[in-house]
Amino acid sequence: MEVAVTADESSDPTDSVDQFLAEARSVEPAWVSPYLYHYKGPDAIRHVFRVASSLDSMIVGEPQILGN
Repeated sequence: MEVAVTADESSDPTDSVDQFLAEARSVEPAWVSPYLYHYKGPDAIRHVFRVASSLDSMIVGEPQILGN
């Protein structure tokens, strides 16, 4: 599962998303956080296109990401 978030520069969505995922599964944030990774800025955009082109995905092609 991937979560894409946009936020004001003054906020920190990383902690909010980590907390949400932990609460949704009724686990401690410290338990779930080692399994999460975060991309920001150009790295996030690069990752989205790598997934869409199957370079960073186990599924061959994900055209819905690009809004086919």
